[in-house]
Amino acid sequence: ELWTSCFMALTAFERAQGSGCKPGQLPNSNKRPGLIKKWIALHRPMSGPEWDALGSGDGVAYGELWWTWWMQIQPPGRRVEADFVLARRDAGPITWTRLSKSGSNGMFIVLVSLAWW
Repeated sequence: ELWTSCFMALTAFERAQGSGCKPGQLPNSNKRPGLIKKWIALHRPMSGPEWDALGSGDGVAYGELWWTWWMQIQPPGRRVEADFVLARRDAGPITWTRLSKSGSNGMFIVLVSLAWW
């Protein structure tokens, strides 16, 4: 049910961006998990043995890599409350354009990469 909610939220986000909106790209990061690069190099499979292999590694280690990347690409001012915990409410206004990226190189990558965890 949570996975479905995530997918529905991504779908709503993509629709809200509109068909005339140029797709975006998430911020560059040297902390991006290597599995994302591998997935892109494999031409972004969504099923089959290559897809299955992406999610067959050490989930704990991947989770730590994923969170490090996710925290690094957050907008300036986003507060970290504890290890792997981002604040739901921040002290001041935050500009979300850094993460508000549609298309295959935007928030879609975040959701896909969560599937391997």
